[in-house]
Amino acid sequence: MQITLLVKNYIEGIVDYIDFISNMDDDSKKYLNELYQKKHKMGFINEAIYEKFPNFYKKFEWCINCGGGFFSKSSLYNFVYDIVLIDFPNCKKYLKYEQNFNLSLSAIPDYLDGNEASKYIEENIFSKMPLDLSRNQQIKYIKEQCKKNFFIESNKIPHWVQSCEWPIQNNKPCRYIGEKRKGNLVMFLFENVDTHNIIVIKQYY
Repeated sequence: MQITLLVKNYIEGIVDYIDFISNMDDDSKKYLNELYQKKHKMGFINEAIYEKFPNFYKKFEWCINCGGGFFSKSSLYNFVYDIVLIDFPNCKKYLKYEQNFNLSLSAIPDYLDGNEASKYIEENIFSKMPLDLSRNQQIKYIKEQCKKNFFIESNKIPHWVQSCEWPIQNNKPCRYIGEKRKGNLVMFLFENVDTHNIIVIKQYY
């Protein structure tokens, strides 16, 4: 079976993550699964990994269910790219997803390391970052814009008990106010900066 146009364009960076998963057709799935099984027969997939993901579809679902953030996009692209290498060992890798993920590890603070927050940062900060910045300048720019866009003042930040659940409403981050604790319950209080409504995020130890 020949490579489909969708897979080819995704590997080359012509089709982005959203369009790829939205337009994933049966032929593309079948082609990638055939390569995945071929890769396993060649001994290139660890048996423990194969037991968890016995076909392309399982690993594909796992990647996209990571939330669509930097890790999810990088994981899916690298997964598909590594499969396609079986047929096209000399195909050039599109580095955007991996570069953005590595940059996010250095620039995005832990308290913003959540799916919704990551999606906002990618769409509203990474996409608007000047292209001529050095890596250190990129990190500085992202950190400054995160503080500005998420209304961080005097290092007042939530100390999440679980993963980050920073609320985004109408494509704008809410302002963190503080937290209340009651036994194993921690309530993180946020304010919608436009409506001044209070949003409560509940997490448990």
